[in-house]
Amino acid sequence: MFARPLRLALLWLALVLFLGSASFGPQQTGPVVRRLVPWMSASTFRATHAVVRKVSHFVEYAVLGGLWLHAFRSRVRFRPSTAAWAALAMCLACAVVDETHQTRVPGRHGSPRDVVLDSLGAMVGVLVIRSRKWPDGVAAEPSATPVTVVRLDRRA
Repeated sequence: MFARPLRLALLWLALVLFLGSASFGPQQTGPVVRRLVPWMSASTFRATHAVVRKVSHFVEYAVLGGLWLHAFRSRVRFRPSTAAWAALAMCLACAVVDETHQTRVPGRHGSPRDVVLDSLGAMVGVLVIRSRKWPDGVAAEPSATPVTVVRLDRRA
């Protein structure tokens, strides 16, 4: 079966893709946000709603990037830089699939800007996780300690 970090990444991915469905379009989330801030004027509300939706894109993919990085680092045992690139590639692929899917969902529209925003979120998530120590106490990147080369042959 899948290891826990991989399961978490896959579950979060499923949530992200579910949030890209028709159930979470602007027409569905607008009334919810409106109930939370009924005192806002219409123009302020539209701007706030748009910002909330874009911030949610960023945060969803920041978490996804961090989870993929952790999954690749712990399960596949990639080097930190390889795991980071693999996590970013996975998030980019997910963002493209999600936005392409949204172009075919009534009430939603896919956007290349959202792919860029999702990718930036993933990059921030990966950078935050990479800057921390791994659970085994090893730094995210190997230290740049000098290597001593010892010759074992006896030729003079």
